[in-house]
This record gives sequence, structure tokens and C-alpha cells, in this order.
Amino acid sequence: MAVALKLSDELVEIAKPHAAAMHRSVPKQIEHWARLGKAVEENPELPVQFIKDTLLAVEDAKAGQVSDYQFRTISLLRDVDESRRYTDLRASGQETACARQKDA
Repeated sequence: MAVALKLSDELVEIAKPHAAAMHRSVPKQIEHWARLGKAVEENPELPVQFIKDTLLAVEDAKAGQVSDYQFRTISLLRDVDESRRYTDLRASGQETACARQKDA
């Protein structure tokens, strides 16, 4: 529901360059600031950039611009396991044997 509001000339003038830079109308820029300010006040422990990113993600989801997240857990675990094996071999003095296995 749209409601007519009286805003100070100063706020409107401040919003104009920001609106132009973000390709928004002046009313939409002020609305954006209001939503961001509300979210910041409701979540004072979170960084502003995190809140901005979250609001953007919500709008992306509403627009259907989402995709399934591909977890990399298995490859990360494999890398950690390989690193641990190399560290163990190095600690036991078998470092050269490990290097030869990797070269082969």
C-alpha cells in the first residue's frame, strides 16, 4: 500500500546521487535506506555489509535467481587427509618416499 509522506528537502537532495548511482528512483532509494536501517536496528550485532548481502540474497531468491549449493566437503576432506598423511610421513622420516609416490 503506497502512502504519501512529507520528507525534508535535505533528505531528498542527499538521496538523489545515491539513487542515480544505484539506478533507483529517489523514493526507492529512501525506501531501501529505511529497510536497511530497520534491519540494522533489529540486528545490532551483525555487520552492515552482512545485512546488505542478506537482503540482496532474499531479493535474489524472490526473483528465482538461486541455484543449489554444491558442497565441497568430500574434496576438502580428501585434501585434509592427504595433508595429514604427508605430515605424518614427513615426521617419520619417510618424506622422500612420499615425494616419489606423488611423482609416479
